[in-house]
Amino acid sequence: MTDSRTLKNKNNDANKITDFILNLMPGKTLDLQFSIPVLVRMKLTLVGYDAGNFLILKYPSGQVAEYADVLQTGNVAIVRYIDEGQQGECVAFTASITAIINVKARLIFLEYPKSIENRQLRSSQRLQTHIPGKIEMLTSIGVTSGNSINGVIIDISSKGCQFTFKTDNDKVKVKRSDIIISIGAASQNEQVKIKALVRNSRFENGKVYVGIQFSGEESKRVATLLSSLAIEDI
Repeated sequence: MTDSRTLKNKNNDANKITDFILNLMPGKTLDLQFSIPVLVRMKLTLVGYDAGNFLILKYPSGQVAEYADVLQTGNVAIVRYIDEGQQGECVAFTASITAIINVKARLIFLEYPKSIENRQLRSSQRLQTHIPGKIEMLTSIGVTSGNSINGVIIDISSKGCQFTFKTDNDKVKVKRSDIIISIGAASQNEQVKIKALVRNSRFENGKVYVGIQFSGEESKRVATLLSSLAIEDI
């Protein structure tokens, strides 16, 4: 007879996988790490999937010979995906390559996850927003460099936020640096300027997403701001 705890664990794994797949739309980037025959990490784009059977990834750009030793049927990878939702999680699982085909495009078929692990990346939950914002780069002496980007803050907590802006250039990234982020429409007198740090950025579907961290006294200022905007920080 199946142990009730075992059955519960299986159900939990199934729920995690379902939630993961529902959030995993084509065009998302997965990080694959192989250790045989050499340690290699690569970022591949998801093309699609057949639920319960396999994931389909785009073969990395460049010369096929560069990856021939690693990208072999049967080779196993640790697959990681950063979910930039409210909590900010790293989702990870192991999977083997089941097939590699070349029909108009070179594609990798990856084993469907049997179980996944979640690791929370943020200490506080972020709330979804749509607040106009602007980021300005700071020089080494702490003054604005004159370079600024207008965009939208799509989630925020007292610890950090995610800022996004549109671009047609998939090579655009915002480097890790100190910045000033202005929160609120530029036409409003109550626009608030906060010192912050760019932690990461990525291009996805015509937009650049920038992860921003607040710290110290600035976190307290943001918490006060959220309260004034009737946004309860969790």
